[in-house]
Amino acid sequence: MSEKTVNLVNKDLLVKFVHSLDKKGSEFQSRFAEVLLNLWHPERPLRSITTDIDFELLKIAFPQFKEVITYYQIQVIVSKKLKRPFQACPVLLLGEAGLGKTYFASELAKLLALPYFEFSLATATANFALSGSDTQWGDGRPGFIIKSIAESPVANPFILIDELDKAGKGLRYDPITPFYSLLEPHSARRFRDESIPLDVDVRNVIWIATANEYEMIHGPILSRFKQFVIKQPTPQEMLGVIDSIYSTLRSHSDLGELIAPVLNSECKNQLVNLSPREVRLALDEAIMSALFNDRSELISSDLPRVEKEQRRVGFL
Repeated sequence: MSEKTVNLVNKDLLVKFVHSLDKKGSEFQSRFAEVLLNLWHPERPLRSITTDIDFELLKIAFPQFKEVITYYQIQVIVSKKLKRPFQACPVLLLGEAGLGKTYFASELAKLLALPYFEFSLATATANFALSGSDTQWGDGRPGFIIKSIAESPVANPFILIDELDKAGKGLRYDPITPFYSLLEPHSARRFRDESIPLDVDVRNVIWIATANEYEMIHGPILSRFKQFVIKQPTPQEMLGVIDSIYSTLRSHSDLGELIAPVLNSECKNQLVNLSPREVRLALDEAIMSALFNDRSELISSDLPRVEKEQRRVGFL
């Protein structure tokens, strides 16, 4: 079966827009160069997942995400049976800080061999960053969405919108506004960046968002997501999480060969009541301590003291 493809933009209109920039200065043109170059061949394949995907290691590394993983596992199996490209509805991961929501999304995309892009709404003060700004403004330029889809080698990449609940309310140009159309397939096929007069087809993007408090999210936006509440793993589940984090730290570090391949049980027992983020930070510091003291194995005293805070989150 031939691979299904999508034209992200109309090539004739793209060429016309490029020619319109000839009258602009070089500084102005440079703002659009990368996006337009990436869009010059607008056809993109819709990636199908044809190989068997082993989700079990992901479930061990992220036990608090088992329900989410099962959802994506079902989408993979069904898409293979139907011989269609991989698709999934927008997913929102709700949970307190430090549970590894952002890291999970990146590891899921890696497992499925799909391109991955992420944007944090915590630092966005206007929708310009996502959907670009009009060239009538002196500093008009393309936004994150069109830059990401243009850069992606496929039409169905993962795009993570981090900290959805941190989008500024009451701002004249609310950063969350573009999602009213982006999360609806019929309107997402005609997404328009404010700086480029072209309809861009982003309906095949696989959206994931994260948030700490659902009450802070606009109701109509919230209703567009399939929601999963992520909780702190149990102490028993954390043993697998700790092993996974330790293994990742070793494999991603050029010092990994100097560190013992297995973390001892005394250290693990000291970490089981921490969040995944706290475990990562503690192990990173402990590895440095062990290396400083010319040891390959971490010991209890290498680990920093971490006081657990009593947390309150909006969905509990």
